[in-house]
Formats: sequence, C-alpha cells, structure tokens
Amino acid sequence: MRQRWVLGLMLMSLIGVGMIGGISAQGTPRGLPSNFTQVVYASGFNSATSMAFAPDGRLFVTQQGGLVRVVPAGGGSILSPAFVTLNVNNSGERGILGIAFHPNFVSNHYVYIYYTPDVSPLRNRLSRFTANGNVAEAGSEEILVEFDNLSSATNHNGGAIHFGADGKLYVAIGDNANSANAQSLTTRHGKILRYNPNGSIPTDNPFYATTSGANQAIWALGLRNPYTFDVQSGTGMIFINDVGQNMWEEINEGAAGANYGWPSTEGDFNQASFPNFTRPRYAYNHDNGECAITGGAFYNPQTPVYPAAYIGDYFFTDYCGGWIKRYDPTTGQVNNFGSALAASLIVDLEIGADGKLYAMSRGNGNVYRYDYNAVEPTLTPTVQPTVGSTPPVPVIVSPLNGANYRGGQTITVQGTATDAEDGNLKARAFTWQVDFHHADHVHPFIAAFSGTKNMTVVIPKRGTDNSATNVFYRITLTVIDSTGQQVSTFVDVLPEVVTTTVNSVPDGLTVLLDGQPLVTPFSFDTVADVGRSLSAPLTQAAYTFDSWTTPDGNLPVPDWTIFPSADQTLTVMYVDGAQTNLLSNGTFESLAGGTPPALLNWARPANVVPSRAKQVCDVSGNSSGERLVSFEGVCAAQLKGSSTQPTSKLTQVINPVITAGMEAGDIVTLVACASGINIQGYTMNALKVTYSGGGGDKLTLTWPDGTFDWMCQRADLSLTGQPSKIQAILVYPKATGRIRFDALGVWLTE
Repeated sequence: MRQRWVLGLMLMSLIGVGMIGGISAQGTPRGLPSNFTQVVYASGFNSATSMAFAPDGRLFVTQQGGLVRVVPAGGGSILSPAFVTLNVNNSGERGILGIAFHPNFVSNHYVYIYYTPDVSPLRNRLSRFTANGNVAEAGSEEILVEFDNLSSATNHNGGAIHFGADGKLYVAIGDNANSANAQSLTTRHGKILRYNPNGSIPTDNPFYATTSGANQAIWALGLRNPYTFDVQSGTGMIFINDVGQNMWEEINEGAAGANYGWPSTEGDFNQASFPNFTRPRYAYNHDNGECAITGGAFYNPQTPVYPAAYIGDYFFTDYCGGWIKRYDPTTGQVNNFGSALAASLIVDLEIGADGKLYAMSRGNGNVYRYDYNAVEPTLTPTVQPTVGSTPPVPVIVSPLNGANYRGGQTITVQGTATDAEDGNLKARAFTWQVDFHHADHVHPFIAAFSGTKNMTVVIPKRGTDNSATNVFYRITLTVIDSTGQQVSTFVDVLPEVVTTTVNSVPDGLTVLLDGQPLVTPFSFDTVADVGRSLSAPLTQAAYTFDSWTTPDGNLPVPDWTIFPSADQTLTVMYVDGAQTNLLSNGTFESLAGGTPPALLNWARPANVVPSRAKQVCDVSGNSSGERLVSFEGVCAAQLKGSSTQPTSKLTQVINPVITAGMEAGDIVTLVACASGINIQGYTMNALKVTYSGGGGDKLTLTWPDGTFDWMCQRADLSLTGQPSKIQAILVYPKATGRIRFDALGVWLTE
C-alpha cells in the first residue's frame, strides 16, 4: 500500500514514512499550449505551503516554518522583514498552512492565517491580524478559533481558508489521520467549516441545530485531507480538492450539509449504493505517478487575458504529477495545460488581478506566472463584428426588473442568450456586472466577470449607504457571439422600504440615529432588514434613561441596533431623578413593592473592551425570546422567563452566537431577584458553564437572612476556557415563592 505525504519537509508519506523517490518534474515545460510561456515571478521561498494575492496586487506566501513573506505587486524580491513570524509546530504537515484577506481588506486591513501554534495541548488555530503596510501591526493578533486537539499524527491538517460569496469564512480541516473523524459530527476534523468573519458561528449552518458548541461550525463532512479549495467569483461555487489515500484524488463541489463519503468511498462511486453521499465532480487515479491533488483556482478574472475557452474553467494540479490541468464545470471536460513543468511539487494555484495563472513550487521555492502572448479574441471584444451577422439576444430571466430586495437577502440571478448563427450561447460568452446606485453616483458592487449563466447576489445588512432609500442595484449582462458582436441588457432591483417612528416620554428629548442627534418625535425610512443604530443618552436635563419600549417588549439598555422588517414605533422612556441601582459583583439590594425594577446599570469590571462587545454581541435576538444588545462593553439580555408568580425553577441559555465569540477571561454576570420566607439563607445553583474542550464551572447564590419583599443580587463568573454553553438556572426551595432573572450579561475583556 503506497501512501503519500502532501507537504512533508522530507517528502514523507501522508500517513507513513515512505519516500517519494525520483519524482521531480524539473526542466523546460514541454506541454504548455501554444503562445503560453512560464516565467519566474518570485523566488527564495522555504517550504512554502500557500499563497494569496492582496487586493492591491501584493503576493503573500506562507512558509511552513512560521513566516509569512510578501512580494511587491508586479513581482521581484521578497520584502524584509516578514509580514509576521509565528512560533509554530512544523512537524510533518503542521505549521502555517493557509492565508486569506477580508473582503473589506482595503478599509480594515484584516489578514486571516491558519496555523499550528507550538502550544499544549497541540491544535490548529485561526487568527486574524491587522496589516500595517507590509508587516502585521504589533500585538494585532486576534485568536478567532482554536480547533480540536491533535493526535500524535502530524498529517491531514487541511489548512486552506477562503471567504465565500456570502461573506463567510470557509476553513478546510483534515481528518488528523483518523478516518472515523470524517463522518462524526462530534469533531471538526475531516470537514469544511463556516464562520462569521469574527470567528463566531453562523446560525444558518446546516448542522447548527443538530450539534452543539464548536461543532456547529460544520458545513460539509466526509473529507480526508481537503488541502486546497477555491471559490468561483460571481457564482460563489466552491470546488474542494480532497487528497485521497491509495488510488484516487477528488474535486468535490461544495454544498451546505454535503457528505463526500470518506472513508466509505474514495473516488467516484455508484450513487444508488451510497444515496446519502455526494459524488465528486471529477476524480483521477495514480496511474502516471500522481499522488495528491494540491492546487486549485477558477479562471474568472475581472479582465481575462487567456482565450475565451478558458473562462470559467478550474485549474488544478497534482503534487507529484508535474502537470496542471483545467476542468470545464459546464461540460465536465478535462484539458491538459502544462506537463514536465519547472514548477515542481506545486502546492497552490492562484489567479492574479492581471488575469494570469500563478503556481507555487515547493520543490524549488519559486512562484511561476503563465503569460499568454498571442492576440486572440477573448471576452473583452477586440474583434470587428462580421458584416451582415445578427447580434446576439441576451435575457435576464431572474430577477425581474423592478423586483424588491431586503437586507441580507440572497438574490438568484439567471440569464440566457441566443444568436441566429451560434444558437444558444455557452457560459463563456456571458459577462456579469452588478453596480450599486445611490442618489446621483454609482458604487461598483460586483466587478465584471465571465464564464457563467447564473450567480447569486447577497445584499448587505449594514452600512450607511445600504440603509438609504434612494438606492437600487443594477445587474448587467453582456454577451458576445462568435463574430464579435456584443449586446448588453440590465435589470434594476429596488429596495423594500419600511418606516420607524421614534417617540420619547417625555417628548422633545434627543436620540442619536447612526450617531446623528434628532429630537423626538421623529420618523425615518430605511431598507427593510438593514441595521440602524439608535442611542439614548443616559441622562438628559433632569431625566434618566429607563428603557426602550419595542414591539417585542421592554429593552432596558440605551444603545442598540435595529433591523426593522416592517413599519414600527419605538418609544424611549425616561424617569425623573438620578441614576440608581448600580450593582457591583457580590452586592445586594432590598426592594419594596411587588416588582423589582430593571437592574442593568451595572458597575463595569476592569479590562472590558467595548469594541469586542459590539462585534460579538450585537445580534437582534434568539429563539429564547430575549433581545441582546451591546453597550459600554457588555452584552446584556432582559430575560423573558422572569416571573413574579409562584414558581420553583427558571432556566435561560445565552445565545450560542455570543457564546461562540467568548474566550477565557471573559466574565458572565447574573442579576437575580427572589422573594418569599423560604429564600432567607438559602443557597441555589445559578450559572452552569460547559467548556468546548471539556469540563465546566458553576456559580451559586446565597440569599441573606432577614425579612424583605424582594432581594436582588449580582454575581460574576470569570471563564477559564472557551465556552460551548452558558446556562442560568434558578431553583427555589418551595413552589410558593417568587424568583426572577433580572438580567444575564457577558463582559468581553482584553
């Protein structure tokens, strides 16, 4: 049984110690198509594992030993110092394995890196760094995800990371040389994972409701070692390269909830025999010395420079094969691109902004570029139309012109085109472009790309321009026939507008809308389901903020983000007098009367980071019924399930979206109130925390002796790990008493 090692520093096998002898594929390329040439773009890399182009054209290359190197736009010498130097465990296939740029890198400068830190217990990690020129800003690393602990096996770590068309971050994880992991939903090994850009887990992941904690990130399963994958521009289609064991390498089409069959299947199979598995789009065997599929890249650049037949094709390569091929997703046809390449032991392929293919050779440490030198027609028409020929007829089937959109909506776009001479035009003749029109100016939204008849457009849920109502999206389709005649058509998609009215008690107070002060009452229009920020000052004149009255109930926090889905009225309530009820950890307050007031004006612990709270906690609500908002560094919930009626037990679970964004050192705060003769001197369990790595913590509340109508107290619990579940539980000794949660909150610390 021959077994292979994809990355090995010494060309070890994937799960053994065998050598790959005599396979180097050095020398002059003998198999490139006519008019293509191979040139060295950059050189001098040591044990390279992956590469990615920044939006400004710089090339970032990861080296297994812990360095990320930068090549200036246009190529040349590697810049010094390194972008970042990380302390890694680089045994076997461990080390720095993947890199990606945030879709808004131009403004936020976020760079994501997948690597194996040299820590105990040993595991892979996803971190986010902030770029400052050609280096990472000192101290900018944010650890977003710690993956499952690794076994003693040093292989099958996966490592590729890319942002999808939906703005989510996709991460490929190998099975850690344990094939059973691939089919288990209790581990992230052998999977494609899907995260929000801040490392939290999207609630629409396919296994979110059937798994718990960190495993809710699973998006697809049944993979052995998905070392590389790519996302097609425009369509969002994902192709996953899964490294096989002894006989077969696979290209799988990514799909939410898909199971690709490993270890039950390898290569193509009879669907009737495995109805629950997804067949590969393409599979090839090892008959000619191949060993591991490594690089993959869709050819859909904004400006194509290769012949039109290449548009929409998927380039892929084999680590030992010494070749690059291209796969046509429409026809399933595979064509050779190059063989006997000087780019030996290729580990990654990328398409540059210049429309050219790049290959990263681990064998000699070079990055190669493939130039096309002939002047031939491409989708950028330079051909004069044939006299007397009939122009093509493009039709946008969906969406319809004048259709409405809402924030967060995914719009399916489909088109057709016919030509009197050519008949139904192929996908390579199609070019799409989406522009965002705002008042009298236009913002590019999706740059022109070619090679597909359909795609999806995801509408943002945030942003000042996105909330304006004098806007629309224009979707343009351009087609070109074999004679060079080009015709365009477009549809406009219009916003669905809703109105929010803001009142105050008393009238005439100030409320900030997206940071701008307005005097109540006032109304504003916005695109449905697009976020708007509302902020009520804690004090105004002789008044103190009390709560917001909303269609969903009272919200006792001053600052929050709304996502209005329909017309609504909101009222901010103020009371006379100074602010009270500033509870600190471990403090009590005895209250007269039947119902205690809201006690969310908590004294703030040290080291709280407001920006983390805004990032992690700013969500609209969850199935438990509470509304969660962030303010002054706290994520707080006014909890439904509170009771002033006789009861013996209350439970509440913190929104798992928030739990996924927490880490060791963060603080959970509970404010609880109780009443009744049996409560005096009684100790009850109050908080239960379960950690993703195992174990947990508990917190109890002890009620003081004495006579009181209502007694409220606050208690804090500092986390010692990354939580998978946080649950508040109050149990009263007698069913005749009264207990209530007043609030449950999360402080996110430095």
